[in-house]
Amino acid sequence: MSIKQIGYLSVRLLAIYIFSLGIIQLGNTINVWLQLRSLNNGPNADHSIFFVNTLGPFVLLTLISVIIWFSANKLTKYLVHMDEKAETKVTNLGLKEVQSLLFSTVGLVLLARSIPQLFQIIPEIKMINSNLLSDPAINKSYFFIVQRIFEFILGLSLFLGSKGLVTILNKLRGNH
Repeated sequence: MSIKQIGYLSVRLLAIYIFSLGIIQLGNTINVWLQLRSLNNGPNADHSIFFVNTLGPFVLLTLISVIIWFSANKLTKYLVHMDEKAETKVTNLGLKEVQSLLFSTVGLVLLARSIPQLFQIIPEIKMINSNLLSDPAINKSYFFIVQRIFEFILGLSLFLGSKGLVTILNKLRGNH
């Protein structure tokens, strides 16, 4: 694996990390929106400005991650000055092995974050079944449950299926 390839993977990993921050921010946006909807501020209450303000960071992080992802080659050329050393192999690992390792690592981080949070689902379900919550609070609880399960499934998929994911990405890029 060359320095250029390591730089390319690093830039792509950065894009994935920024995208995951955007997803977390989206969860916060929905949470704020559900809380604002539960407030009874009269028929003329307009909370759309709060929703737009909290949605802004999600849109910005997602846009930045997409730009970084698709311009990884250009960024790598800028970060790693292209000379003969940049193409020299520095490890015996191939691109697929390192990609698998990186995806597995991201999956492991997501699993480590989500497994403790899965135990928080039990009290949420008990609160939903207790009929003590208002409709907006029930919606918030459902969202919390879905978000935790999605994060767990994504982490498990990345951790266990990283080689398959790398194969799919290579086919999409045209590298076989």
